[in-house]
Amino acid sequence: MCIIIVKSKDKQVSTETLKNSARINPHGLGVIFLDTNEVKYFQSKEYNVLNTDRPYIAHFRYATKGKINRENTHPFICGQNTDELLMHNGTLTGYGSQDLCDSKHLAMELGGMPRNN
Repeated sequence: MCIIIVKSKDKQVSTETLKNSARINPHGLGVIFLDTNEVKYFQSKEYNVLNTDRPYIAHFRYATKGKINRENTHPFICGQNTDELLMHNGTLTGYGSQDLCDSKHLAMELGGMPRNN
């Protein structure tokens, strides 16, 4: 199952935790840097980018559906709503395909739903 790490500005995540997360979830690393809302994608083995003082939410992927590629690496923008991002752990029944991961499929569907303002 994937791993999501939430790191606040005043905390540190041990290198050992990051290394183990990358080892058991080798299929991609997506990061939202919370100080700028910047989203970046890396290979899991590039976990050292998370040795930073910056606050972030990181997702180490373990592929259960969809190809292992950048396009299937979390987080996903929800449709055209660029300020809404989705990360997910586990497998969603009825979503995804051989090419498309289930979480990206869900993000696309959520993006098409009307919002109550």
